[in-house]
Amino acid sequence: MPRTSVAVIGSGVGGLTAAHLLQRSYDVTLYEAAPRLGGHAETHTVPDGAGGSVAVDTAVMMVHARGNPHVMRLLGELGVTTRPLGDITLSVTCAECGFANPDAHDLHRPPPRPQAMPAAAWQRVTEQTKRFSDELATALGAGAADRTLQELIDAGQYTDYVVGHLIMPLMVTMGLVPADSVRRFPLGHLFETLDHNGVLAGDSGWRSIVGGTARYVERIAARLTAVLRSTPVRSVRRTARAVDVRDATGTVRSFDKAVIATHPRQALELLADPSDGEARILGSFHYAANPGVLHTDASVLPSAPGMRRTHNYRQQSCHPANATPALSIDLNRLQGITAAADHIASFNDEARRAAPAAVIATLGYEHPAWTPESAAAQRLLPLLSDHRLAFAGAYHHAGGYHEDGCLSGVRAAAALGAPW
Repeated sequence: MPRTSVAVIGSGVGGLTAAHLLQRSYDVTLYEAAPRLGGHAETHTVPDGAGGSVAVDTAVMMVHARGNPHVMRLLGELGVTTRPLGDITLSVTCAECGFANPDAHDLHRPPPRPQAMPAAAWQRVTEQTKRFSDELATALGAGAADRTLQELIDAGQYTDYVVGHLIMPLMVTMGLVPADSVRRFPLGHLFETLDHNGVLAGDSGWRSIVGGTARYVERIAARLTAVLRSTPVRSVRRTARAVDVRDATGTVRSFDKAVIATHPRQALELLADPSDGEARILGSFHYAANPGVLHTDASVLPSAPGMRRTHNYRQQSCHPANATPALSIDLNRLQGITAAADHIASFNDEARRAAPAAVIATLGYEHPAWTPESAAAQRLLPLLSDHRLAFAGAYHHAGGYHEDGCLSGVRAAAALGAPW
């Protein structure tokens, strides 16, 4: 008797995890629109500046031993090793007023006082910053997870200076969405974002994947029945006996089951006959794009002593209009890479500061822009998957990180009869 056939559409961590688990019992065909598999698991092999090469990750740059239990289990099954790293740290600089905070990831650690600000005024700034951190924790403890960040800011009557230089840079950097979007973040999702990045606990359980995230992508793909790269899917139609998948060439293949592991709006566009519930729930999610470059131009990093961190945020003015994450990430420092050349990922405005001759690759990632509406829709996502068609993606859980995508793949596979 032939084995049950399953199509998995999308090769991000959700689709790959689902495919890995389903392949144990079924024949799995993986569809990917791009030539490269992996989604945010993107590894570049680049010169190390000394005649050799080094593997550098530019989206999923590390995993957390405590906060990523499903990812760690997946890596263990695949025989992919990790190595310990230090903390995630953040510096913030403002070109207009000269503000410089080398420890912006810690709201309880006061930054150096700008020379132009009187000591008494600066004392009020640091007191407000600590109070914000405490009020965030109190609001979550009081069950106010659906309140937005802006509501918390308004209730606390924080000054524009505190919001613009201490609160928003941290939130924009960790959320990876523009300021207007992060202001609408429900506090529950914001908490997950900060906790994932070690801001709340201050722990240092971060690890990098030896050889890059491409290692686990390659090992999963090698075990699948079929992998169709550069094969965009145009429609998924449920019939009485099958799930028909039509690709960009017009080829239609019939499968017994399927997983759609794309961004939610793409999933909705693929469905030939979406239900009202699918249209309403999947249509509630929005994403923010973060164009960037991988490069070797260290001039984009802070030059002042003690200011260079793993993450380096720079704003042009004290009151930037809907600030995007103007961010440069020191990948050598973040991933424990020993190389003569600096390897840096810069996004949005920072990407434009990198010297063109130093650019190794262009980058383009999108991240969920959480809203009260999308948070409500997220709670309904489990209703969409059944024994024939399941959905996966990092948008299914918590803050939309790699662990969330992996967990969604686990649950999609379980819905189709392949529990872990």
